[in-house]
Amino acid sequence: MNYRYLFIKNYLNKPVKYGNVFLYQIGTAYLEANTVIPSHNHLNFFELTVATKGKGVITTNGIDSPVQANDIYLSFPSENHKIRSDKDDPIQYDFFAFSTDDERMSAELNKIAIINQHPEKRIIHNEVLKFLMPVIISECSQINPYQTEYLNALFVQVLVLTIRMFNEQNTKSVRPTQNEEFCYQIMAYINAHIYTLNSLQELSAHFNYDYSYISNIFTKTTKQTLSDYFRFKRLEQGRILIHENTLPLTKIAELLNYSSIYSFSKSFKQQYGMSPRNYKQKFINKNNNIEPF
Repeated sequence: MNYRYLFIKNYLNKPVKYGNVFLYQIGTAYLEANTVIPSHNHLNFFELTVATKGKGVITTNGIDSPVQANDIYLSFPSENHKIRSDKDDPIQYDFFAFSTDDERMSAELNKIAIINQHPEKRIIHNEVLKFLMPVIISECSQINPYQTEYLNALFVQVLVLTIRMFNEQNTKSVRPTQNEEFCYQIMAYINAHIYTLNSLQELSAHFNYDYSYISNIFTKTTKQTLSDYFRFKRLEQGRILIHENTLPLTKIAELLNYSSIYSFSKSFKQQYGMSPRNYKQKFINKNNNIEPF
């Protein structure tokens, strides 16, 4: 292993709540030259990667984004993610995985996730945000008076600054086209109805357009088919439910409207290279935790 964590707190399966913020994991990573943090799937959380030194490449859903010191990269829920260090100037970075049950902040973050789908739009710069990360990491690594209260305030600052920076960036950037806006609405609708959407044909009634029209616009604009997007999001939700480890696989298949556990298992294996049962055995240990990334 050519990388090490100076500090890591891992609560991936049972996040710790600080006010309205859920902490999934936090830490500092040091990578040697040409080292790769292997490809892994994120759960239902956002993650900030704050490059503090060196250079590297963050790959999200197969798309590379070069990063260097002072870059702050935001990963979205249910994404495939890996990091490769530069061969001459190896990267070091802080990372913070989180979600929130604050309705206003959650809505803002979900909007950011939809508008900034392409990884090249994920990088922001903010000195205060960069400064806050080592402060939070230091606080998490020890026990201090009023620690919970202090972390409550720090985590809210991080979320607010992240939302502000992306909103400012999106305001300055080129406005989305009418087709892009329409596709954002389609993705948001699918995401919100992942448990109740039985068929993509139902989009016609909601958007009042012929399905072939909706499908063609989506494919031309996003470079992926509607069925591919729906399949990926549905299986990602299934993977999240597996990590929660509270429901049998048959119930997960039923909740996601698969015709059978066999159909769910077949699709899952096509996307992740293993059956849901093997995935659960590999990634969920006897203590109901997940190995850290």
